[in-house]
Amino acid sequence: MESGSSDVVELDAVDPDGTGSPRNDGSRGSGLYAVAIRLKQTPSGIWAQLFPENWDHPQEYSSRHRPGIGRVSGSHIILNGTTIEEVRDVHTKTLKLAVAATNRQVAEYREKTKREHDAAEKHQQRHEANVRSVAPAIKFD
Repeated sequence: MESGSSDVVELDAVDPDGTGSPRNDGSRGSGLYAVAIRLKQTPSGIWAQLFPENWDHPQEYSSRHRPGIGRVSGSHIILNGTTIEEVRDVHTKTLKLAVAATNRQVAEYREKTKREHDAAEKHQQRHEANVRSVAPAIKFD
């Protein structure tokens, strides 16, 4: 387990200080910018790795979904290439679904890892018990 990080991540609020500005230079996409969404806790590394895939391929999304723009940076999700209005009107539901899916995947990963660790520990204990039970019967005199 990674220390100092939570397994269950929750959305907090849009972070105006972490939100960018559009270039508005007339080039394609120049009206788009990065919107930072603050999380209630800093996610684990595995959570941060899994989130972009869940953003790109959510369970449900609108025709205005923008795959490829979601990433995690510290205690924020950054949607790089959108607008605050799109976040309000389109991306909020997708964010909730992607966060929930990532939380589920991390919980499943943690449970699988724990089962594997417990099985390996039990195997090691059986081995050590076997060595201790057989060792006294081996005589070198």
